[in-house]
Amino acid sequence: MCFSTWILITLFILSILIVGFLLFIKRKKIKKWNKTIAPEFLDSIIPPENKFYIQPSKYQKLENEEYIQKYSENNYYQEYSENLQYPPITQHSEDKQERRENHIHNKNEKAQSLENRYREAQNQEVQNQEVQNQEVQNQEVQNQEVQNQEVQNVSASVVPMNTLLNILQNKNKISPKELNTPLSFTILSFNIRCDVDKVPHNWDSRKYEVLHNINIYKPSIICLQESTEKVKKFICKSLSFDGVGSYRDSSSRAEAGHVIFDPKQWKFVSHKSFVYTEDGIKLCGQVACSSVTVFNGVKDKHTRIFTHVVLRGVNEINVINTHFPLDGTLQAECAKQLIAYINKLSTPVVITGDFNSHYLPTSKGTPLDNLMTSASLLDANNLENIPTFGTFKKIRSNVNKLDYILYRGMSTINAGVSDYRYGKEQFRPSDHQALFASFVLNSILT
Repeated sequence: MCFSTWILITLFILSILIVGFLLFIKRKKIKKWNKTIAPEFLDSIIPPENKFYIQPSKYQKLENEEYIQKYSENNYYQEYSENLQYPPITQHSEDKQERRENHIHNKNEKAQSLENRYREAQNQEVQNQEVQNQEVQNQEVQNQEVQNQEVQNVSASVVPMNTLLNILQNKNKISPKELNTPLSFTILSFNIRCDVDKVPHNWDSRKYEVLHNINIYKPSIICLQESTEKVKKFICKSLSFDGVGSYRDSSSRAEAGHVIFDPKQWKFVSHKSFVYTEDGIKLCGQVACSSVTVFNGVKDKHTRIFTHVVLRGVNEINVINTHFPLDGTLQAECAKQLIAYINKLSTPVVITGDFNSHYLPTSKGTPLDNLMTSASLLDANNLENIPTFGTFKKIRSNVNKLDYILYRGMSTINAGVSDYRYGKEQFRPSDHQALFASFVLNSILT
């Protein structure tokens, strides 16, 4: 490489160094110049729309007291607000203060709302507690009233005899409700027919008519045949009565011979249900029976049972509700077993039921005749042949009386067979008619 080339390279490097040094010096001057730049110059190079947002804090570091005083925060923005007609900084501060106040106000409102909700919840809790306390007090009052009523029932045994004599002498003039006293009571027997029919004769279509038919006679004891669980619940709930009775099987449509009674007049003592079998009566469970009715190889279509309930008023009485089979041979066996059971009872007895007695009430040697004779029972209707079976439209006059109320240890005040009908079609609430009888215990007469 020649000498001239080295000279050119050296000059080039020196020129670069000189240029770099000049740029460095220039940069230092620019920084120093920026520190002392006057706001008037900034006004000429900054667009008007951005002037409002210049922060005065950038200029407060200057050592020039005169400049700081001239361009203090208030004067600086006030100058721009006058010259450029921008809103003063005080307006911005007011907006900010207003937003702060609104925020505080909203926060206070929210806190107040939460406090109100909390107080409402507390008040609601106090009200609920007061309602519960009131319900407990009401229940205690009702229990006390029931106890007082029981005491009155017990003390009723010393009611003057002229009250009872008045009932006996004017039994045809006294309403059914007046016959339900501590001295007397009314019982009703009703085969309401199982729920196998279609509208308008299914249970739901006629249940209120059945209830009305029952309530006409104001009974304190109701004995039902072909009853079911929903029937018992409906009657008990409607009349505020209690009811017992086992079902003849465990199927969903099982039937029972329910005994339903007024707990205000009667105190429940005991309940048993039995199945008629060729080996004698078999005790059922408290809910359903498991045995079947078979005699000498002859099996009935249904399991036949009877329900025995002991109730206590002034005195104890035995209420038996049954449903005999259709077959005459099976009826005779059922009657034998029922006779043996009844004769072991010493207190007054009333027996209700559908005996399926397709013969005259006065016929001799029949299952019904044997039952009445051997157990010393009487018929509340004096063996009058009043037809009680038919259809929903009419009673079959050619069919003998099937339903009975039998008794002993009591005297009848009144008895009869219902003839209730309803609607334009004059329907009956069941294919059987209800029977009713009012009694007074012989122990009160003596």
